[in-house]
Amino acid sequence: MLISIHDKTLRRVAYLDNEKPKTMHYFDDTWHRYLTEATSTFDFSVPKTGNTDIEFLTEKGYVSFSYEGKSYLFSIMRIEETEKKLTCYCENLNLELLNETSAEYKAPGARTFVQYLNSLGIQYAQLELGINEVSDLSRTLEWTGQDTKLARLLSLVNKFDAECEFVTYLNRDGTLDKIVMNIYRKHDESYQGVGTKREDVTLYYGKEIKEIRRTIDKTGLYTAIKPIGTDGLTIRDLDKTELDEEGNVLFRSPKGETHIYCPQTKDEYPSQIVDPTGDKYINLDWTYETKNVNTLYGQALAKLKSIYMPAITYEVDGFIKLEIGDTIKMHDAGFTPLLL
Repeated sequence: MLISIHDKTLRRVAYLDNEKPKTMHYFDDTWHRYLTEATSTFDFSVPKTGNTDIEFLTEKGYVSFSYEGKSYLFSIMRIEETEKKLTCYCENLNLELLNETSAEYKAPGARTFVQYLNSLGIQYAQLELGINEVSDLSRTLEWTGQDTKLARLLSLVNKFDAECEFVTYLNRDGTLDKIVMNIYRKHDESYQGVGTKREDVTLYYGKEIKEIRRTIDKTGLYTAIKPIGTDGLTIRDLDKTELDEEGNVLFRSPKGETHIYCPQTKDEYPSQIVDPTGDKYINLDWTYETKNVNTLYGQALAKLKSIYMPAITYEVDGFIKLEIGDTIKMHDAGFTPLLL
C-alpha cells in the first residue's frame, strides 16, 4: 500500500512504499477503526536506514492512503524514536475536534441537530454536513462542564439516537478538500446506521469463521433505576408506561414513585430468593445533571434499557473484507441450537 507523507500545509512531500526498493519502507502498521467514536488510528514504524525522507515524519505532518476507493488522512500525533526505528501514532481527526473544548450549554428549547452544531461551536473549517437522517428531530438538551469538541459532538449524536461517520476528500495534489460528516439513525430493526446491510454475505463456521465466542454476562444487570437530577430532582410527578412489541408492560414509573421499573426481568432475575413476598428489583441509583424532569426520565430510561438484560457479546475470529458498520449474516452449526 502506498502511503503519502504531507507537511503541515498538507503538501505531499514524500512517500512510503514497500513495493519500491528506493522508497522508504514501513512495518508494524496497524489501522484501527472505531464505530462509536467515529474515528480511526493508524500506527506504523520506519527503519532508520539513512533515507533522508524520514525527516518529513514529524509531529507537524500528516499521512494519507486510499483503501477500497476511499481516502484516509491522519495527523501525526505522537512520535517515538530509537537508534534503529521511528514510530508514528496518528489519528484521523483534526486538532480542533481533538483538543479544543466546548463550554457548558443549556438549550432554551427544542433544537435540531444542525442548530446544536452551530450553538455548541462544533462547526469548523472544511467540515460539511452530508447525510442527516435526524433532520426532522429536535431535542431540549443541556451539558454541564467542559468537554472536548469531539466528546461534545459524540454526546450530541448519542442524544439524537444516531451514529456518525467522517468521510475525507482529498484534492489531486493530496491537499484536503473537505471532511463530510454523515449522521445516521442508530442501528436497529428499522435503520442500518453506519455501513451497509450486506445481504450478499454469509460467513460460515469452518470456512470464513475459525471460531465464535459468545459471552453472556449479568454482572451489570439492573431491573430498576432511581434517577436523581440537579438539586435532587426526581421523576415522582410523572406517570409513564412503556410497552413491548406484544403490548405488555416493559417499563413502568407510577406517579408518586421515584423509580423506573422493569417487571418482566424482575421475575427472571430476582435480587433475592429468600423472601418470596419481598422486593426483587435490583436497583441502580443514578444521577444526571438536568433540571428538566422529562429529560431526566428519558435519559434514565435509556440507561435502564442498556442494563435491564444480561450483556451478550460475540467475538468472531475470521477474515473477510468489510466496511465498519456493515451488517452481515453468520452461520455456526457448532452451537445448539444453530447460531444464526
